[in-house]
Amino acid sequence: MKVFITTVTGAIIGYITNWLAIKMLFRPYEEKRFLGFKIPFTPGLIPKEKGRIAKSVGEAIGNHLLTKETMVKSLCSEKINKKLEQWVFNKIDSLKESENSLGNLVEEFSEGKQHELYKYLSVNLNNYILNSIRNEKSKNAMVKYIEEYIEESLNKSPKVLTESSIYNKINEKLLCVALEYKNEGKIEEKLNSVFMEEIKNLEGSSKKIKDIIPQSAVNNLKVYMYNKKDNICAAIEEILNSEKAQIKVRDIIEEAISKNLNPMIAMFLNKESLYEKAMVILNDFMEKEENKQEVIVLLGEIVDKILEKDVSDILVNSSEEGKEETIKVISRLISDKFVSEENVKSLENVFKDKINNNNNLRDIIIKLNKKYSEDLNKLIHKKLDEFLFGEVFCGKLLNIIENFIKSVFDKPMKDIFKGREEAIKKYSYAIAISLYNRFIEREAESVIEALDIAAITEERINSFDVAFAEKIILEISSKELSAITWLGGLLGGIMGLVSSLIASL
Repeated sequence: MKVFITTVTGAIIGYITNWLAIKMLFRPYEEKRFLGFKIPFTPGLIPKEKGRIAKSVGEAIGNHLLTKETMVKSLCSEKINKKLEQWVFNKIDSLKESENSLGNLVEEFSEGKQHELYKYLSVNLNNYILNSIRNEKSKNAMVKYIEEYIEESLNKSPKVLTESSIYNKINEKLLCVALEYKNEGKIEEKLNSVFMEEIKNLEGSSKKIKDIIPQSAVNNLKVYMYNKKDNICAAIEEILNSEKAQIKVRDIIEEAISKNLNPMIAMFLNKESLYEKAMVILNDFMEKEENKQEVIVLLGEIVDKILEKDVSDILVNSSEEGKEETIKVISRLISDKFVSEENVKSLENVFKDKINNNNNLRDIIIKLNKKYSEDLNKLIHKKLDEFLFGEVFCGKLLNIIENFIKSVFDKPMKDIFKGREEAIKKYSYAIAISLYNRFIEREAESVIEALDIAAITEERINSFDVAFAEKIILEISSKELSAITWLGGLLGGIMGLVSSLIASL
């Protein structure tokens, strides 16, 4: 019986001791005093060491449990990816039947700053596009494309140009304009103006006639005179045999006799006989080949003497009416003889044949300008810069972007998703996972480090009320603490039993 009582007493003491020890971990919550003296073991161990415990726990969690590497690894897990995918799909499913527009959603999330967002997107997208197409690489690419397109067009046969409807319409228009100008007298009027202006310039110049008439024209005239010497001499002979010339020659003979001979001798001379003999001599002279050549040489010398005269002397000594009339005659002659439908069409055909005789359009351009490739490149660069940096293009581009963004934001969500649900889901998830992974790779560690899990844990533990902390710890380890209490009873009972057995010996 004594052994039993000793064992039970030891068990009760062990149980109560462990129960009291566990209670004293938390209680009392505050320091207790009696007659001004502090009662030992107050407050309890955990309330007393709360700050130290909080700091130790925080450091243990931050430095060993929830480290940056652990957190990043957990954020990259397949489970998180699945959660993100499900979240994206759920959001799209909730929007695909929505009557709300994208603009309504933006307005809801932007707290009424929808128009500011429109402006921000428009300006930034406009600037991005402008900067992208204005850089040298983009401009060179555009210039190269334009040059290749032009080169491809220029490698075509000239008949592509001459047989085109545009070319034919241009020819028809030119013909109509030329004939219209002619019929209205505008060509003649223009020629008159040009000739008069040129005459005024020549009147004040020191030029000779030979300076304004090409030497080739003079040579051609002399060659023409020589080739037509028979006709020229025949014309001279015809003039001398004309009635007017005969009268003039008779008057000359009569005047020469009366002035140069004695009147007595003159009575015996017959002027008709002298005229007839003179005409016979002249006709015989003009019939001989060597004399014809002499006449042509003489005419050539006369032409040379005329060419040596100053143009201003001739013009100044000519009447204004005479000059104007001469110019009108020349202008009318040019207008009538050259500006005709037949001549214009003939000129068009000549021009067309000249074009078609080339291998391609590029050959024509090279004949006009051998450095055309270099000049073309400079011209394209210049015009492209004027276009890209011009106010008109910038304004039009901004207007297009604003209208595009507005049209997208005004469209109902169901119309945006209609027929594209799966594609949008895949695309949205791809964007979301790409942004998420980029964030994890670049920023996750710095963000986790900035969070300072150890400090957060310490701060959170310190913020707990002791009673609440006791409740949490007891909930977490109630079984273990209960086992410890009963273990104390067991050990106390064993100790009592052993003590009784030893005492009985």
